[in-house]
Amino acid sequence: MRGRVSGCANKAALRSHHRKWVKASRLAEHLLQSITNCVMVKRQGKTSAQQLCRKGHHHHREETWKASAEKQTTTRSCVSPLPRHEWSVSPIKKWSGGVWSNHKVTAIHRAAHTAVYSCSNIVGPAMIRQCLKCRVPQQLSSRAYSVVPTPRDSEEKEMLHRILRVDHAGEYGANRIYAGQMAVLGRSSIGPLIQEMWDQEKVHLAKFTEILAESRVRPTALLPFWNIAGFVLGASSALLGKEGAMACTVAVEESISEHYNSQIRALMEEDPDRYTELLQVIKEFRDDEIEHHDTGLEHDAESVPGYWILKNAIQLSCKAAIYASQRI
Repeated sequence: MRGRVSGCANKAALRSHHRKWVKASRLAEHLLQSITNCVMVKRQGKTSAQQLCRKGHHHHREETWKASAEKQTTTRSCVSPLPRHEWSVSPIKKWSGGVWSNHKVTAIHRAAHTAVYSCSNIVGPAMIRQCLKCRVPQQLSSRAYSVVPTPRDSEEKEMLHRILRVDHAGEYGANRIYAGQMAVLGRSSIGPLIQEMWDQEKVHLAKFTEILAESRVRPTALLPFWNIAGFVLGASSALLGKEGAMACTVAVEESISEHYNSQIRALMEEDPDRYTELLQVIKEFRDDEIEHHDTGLEHDAESVPGYWILKNAIQLSCKAAIYASQRI
């Protein structure tokens, strides 16, 4: 009787080890299959990675339930099963039947341990997090390419640095002018129009800031001065009413568009094929400035008292700012 009980105990323990090994192997297989599916989705882009991982998760749960049911069935079939805490005892001594030996049980135990260890090495934390996120393949980085070619000599380098520096300073000053106008007329009927033009100037400034960083060009040292001067000019012109603000816009945008035209001519004379991207950026921004200029004329800029005096004074200050920003 004792030999029969001991044989059943050994059989139950062996089955327990066998189930653990099968369960670990299935877990490793399912995890590797999930990772393979994610890689295939990234390459082909045909199936949603989230659905595949969810499918693998449900399949793993079904296998777990089947293993649990199998465990209960085999346990009930044994005459005298061992307590749960004794299932994992290893190694197991030879029983009277002499069918299973110590080294075979140890080999099964070692195989299960190897499967779990290999799975943990292959499926590292980073891979598991990536698989669980199951993100759709992303596009390549949309980093903006440099629009300025590498200077061939010191003369070309100086020319490009002056162009970029003064254009950045001009867009910075225009932003501060619109900020001053919005501080006075932001809640008036002309406020949305000023905000729309200001938003375009923000795009211009962001682009030139990016180009300066890519080309390693220092901005002008006068930016703190243009910060205050631009805001004061915008606010003081807005105090004259919407006509005064539009007159300031016409004067400033006309000066900037003329300056852009002079840069376009200079680059076209040098080498239009070499500066294609830079010419495209300047032309696009020049067209926006001309549009702002025309918008100011459409909103009664010329009706402000002393329009020509105000316009000439603002344009004279703009030319002085351009001259200083190129060199300082």
